[in-house]
Amino acid sequence: MQKNISIMLIDDNEIDLFINQKTVESLNFNGAILSFSSGRGALNYLQLIENMKGYRGIFSPQIILLEINMPDMGGFDFLDEFDKFKMAKENLVLIFLLSCTINPYDLSKIINHKNVSGFIQKPLTAVKIVSQCESALKFKQKVKANNINFNHN
Repeated sequence: MQKNISIMLIDDNEIDLFINQKTVESLNFNGAILSFSSGRGALNYLQLIENMKGYRGIFSPQIILLEINMPDMGGFDFLDEFDKFKMAKENLVLIFLLSCTINPYDLSKIINHKNVSGFIQKPLTAVKIVSQCESALKFKQKVKANNINFNHN
């Protein structure tokens, strides 16, 4: 995994958020971590940096670890709003959904969402983060190298 990476954590459970932050910190990378306890708060932050028009120079996450099941705004609601952002359209962010779910409907939505790079079954571990990120980055490199376009409607 790259050493200069910014990671955004989104989870309504403060204990899970704390544990996930410590797990990410255990990777010993030089990047930044920003945690949010709501999808709405994270979207407000992302909107703010996008409105600055130079969002690449400040904390702009390359990876988002997003809990699916949250009150107020769940992970899928977050994704629906995030799809409208320039950084989503430019495919600048790897989003991994986190959950304990085994719900086939949720798993199907995860597989079919255009901005979801992967699914990580809780509990989050450093091995799971590295494995998922490496797989997603290799896939993105192959797509770019072969000039493949995916049209999601």
